[in-house]
Amino acid sequence: MNKIQLSEINKCFGDKFCLKDINLEVNGGEIFAFIGANGSGKTTTIRIILGLMEHDSGSVNISNGEEYFSPKRLGLVLEDEKPFEGLTPLEYLDFFTTYYSVNPKEKKEKIINILKKFSLYEWKNKRIKHFSKGMKRQLTIAKAILHEPDIIIMDEPFEGISPEIRKIIKDILRDFVNNQKIVFLST
Repeated sequence: MNKIQLSEINKCFGDKFCLKDINLEVNGGEIFAFIGANGSGKTTTIRIILGLMEHDSGSVNISNGEEYFSPKRLGLVLEDEKPFEGLTPLEYLDFFTTYYSVNPKEKKEKIINILKKFSLYEWKNKRIKHFSKGMKRQLTIAKAILHEPDIIIMDEPFEGISPEIRKIIKDILRDFVNNQKIVFLST
């Protein structure tokens, strides 16, 4: 079963606690919204979960019920992530299908389907540098779910995205967790 578990996580910067005794458990089939004010430790927590930052004490466990959880079974959208602007959406997503080892026979269809779901299909051959901030964010979210991971972690995913597209993305994420997957997002 998919699970994210944090136990007694502490993180200090100097002599100041950024995180103190954080405990949480998120199981497959759940959307978990990590809500807090700016500077409250949301991004720090996400970076600790992802192993991008060390914590001072406590434990982090990410599992999909197997002995070893592969990072390739994880989809992520970082807070300030920007897609490779010199590429087109087709090229950008194709790069990630290779990284995530998507079946070569399925990758073209997966890319086309995800671009259509995210209302980016008509932009498929345009350079990403010409996209609005919201469109770039849509593309990074599309990249995160392209390979159908077990867990998606997203830091401030809806920043710059229009209300209409937010609804589409929320519907996609609801369908995603119906398959006992996890969506962990901060806002």
